[in-house]
Amino acid sequence: MNARSREWALLPVLLASCGYSAGVKMPGDIRSVAVPVFGNETFRRGLEYDLTAAVARAFLDRTDLRVCPVSEAEAILRGRIRRATTPVLVERGPDDLLESAALLTVEAELVGARSGRVLARMTVTDRAEIAAVRGETRSGAFQESIGTIAERIVLGLAERGRVGEPAGSHDDAPASGPVR
Repeated sequence: MNARSREWALLPVLLASCGYSAGVKMPGDIRSVAVPVFGNETFRRGLEYDLTAAVARAFLDRTDLRVCPVSEAEAILRGRIRRATTPVLVERGPDDLLESAALLTVEAELVGARSGRVLARMTVTDRAEIAAVRGETRSGAFQESIGTIAERIVLGLAERGRVGEPAGSHDDAPASGPVR
């Protein structure tokens, strides 16, 4: 092994010793989170299960947190789907849809399991295009939005959820920037 190879091999050890992590660190001393099934206030049934699974996966993929049952968690992520619509964007005629979109809006809050105090709160909206001529479907577009929203929730909590901040400090802030 030459000197350059040894330097690259030691890089992960050096970064870890400096406090760097491959995943996103959550605020405070939270080491575990529960993700109960999200609520769903829409007529599109089943999205809540897909979103819950995607958020749990995002926590595992993007953070150093352990996802566990509510009884074992230090924090609980509660959420609900507020809106799931598919507005028509372009149509050729009354029954000839060319382009549509899947709009999904989700509210989420991270709550301390022992204190019940809201640690962070956010609303996230995503829009995925549906082009019928390319064979895209509503369900595929909603799945795309669910993946995007799950990532935004986890990264947004890590970025904005500061333990000790007042619970309402993020209520009016946009969670994800402009709708794409």
